[in-house]
Amino acid sequence: KVLIVMHHNGKIYNSKNIQQLLDKRYMNAQIRKQGGRHKGPPPFTKQDQKVFEQSLLRVIHRIKELD
Repeated sequence: KVLIVMHHNGKIYNSKNIQQLLDKRYMNAQIRKQGGRHKGPPPFTKQDQKVFEQSLLRVIHRIKELD
């Protein structure tokens, strides 16, 4: 089976870069726990949607090649 994890911005996570995401989530949770706030993501734009679609199509083609 093939497992691919994609961020909504089109970034593909793998075993080499997932730790960065987990560390950021942990740090933000600690800030919230202490009553702090952090800046959220910017609004999702048409360009963001286009980048995501392109990345998703690449993933689909890659999976089809493996079959």
